[in-house]
Amino acid sequence: MYTDEVFCAFCEEEVEDLIRALHESTLCDIVDDGENDTARVPQESASCDPREMDFVSPIINIAIMGQSGSGKSTFVNAIRGLQGDEEEGAAKTGVVETTIEPKAYPHPKLRNLLFWDLPGTGTPNCITQSVSYHEYDLFIIIASERVRHSDMELAKKIWSMKKKLYFIRNKIDNDLRASQLRRSKTYDERKILNEIRDNCIQGLNNSGVEEPRVFLLSCLELDKYDFSLLLKTLEKEW
Repeated sequence: MYTDEVFCAFCEEEVEDLIRALHESTLCDIVDDGENDTARVPQESASCDPREMDFVSPIINIAIMGQSGSGKSTFVNAIRGLQGDEEEGAAKTGVVETTIEPKAYPHPKLRNLLFWDLPGTGTPNCITQSVSYHEYDLFIIIASERVRHSDMELAKKIWSMKKKLYFIRNKIDNDLRASQLRRSKTYDERKILNEIRDNCIQGLNNSGVEEPRVFLLSCLELDKYDFSLLLKTLEKEW
């Protein structure tokens, strides 16, 4: 998205060059051609990485939704690469409801991604009915323990508006640990993960969501399950 504020520092000819380069994907050539013209492109954009040029890549607003206690805020911190919930700028987490109103958190590297931590459904602060869905480009629904009717209804509403949707089944580590304790002799991690994934896909299909994107995660064990796949998907699609 290009605004008057962005281009106010450029002359008319330079603005035309930038816009033409953006359409032709040759912005890096403009930087290379202007060896002594440092005013042509901001210094922080010299890498020619579109994700590093805020005025080139439009902001992608990502809504994080789901039941209270599903791990939404912890997920926001994890996806932003924070080592813990106590780091500066981290979303507030806790054993009781902590997200009272929507709050935006930028990604430190993919700077066009803006994650919105929304109050959990099923709480007095729930704003599901008043969410301005048109303001968001991607919705990530986070569920834990089991897929609930409210999660599927939310997915159905989002999909009906032709919005992009990811579904995350969180706290997978807890499910596996519980299964291992209850069925130590027949415990099969791969089988359990497939059952959980299939259950999510079936629920989303029944809600009308076509070819649902489902990721199994543990925000406490990011080196396992689908976290790396989620990151690659975000980088590829946005």
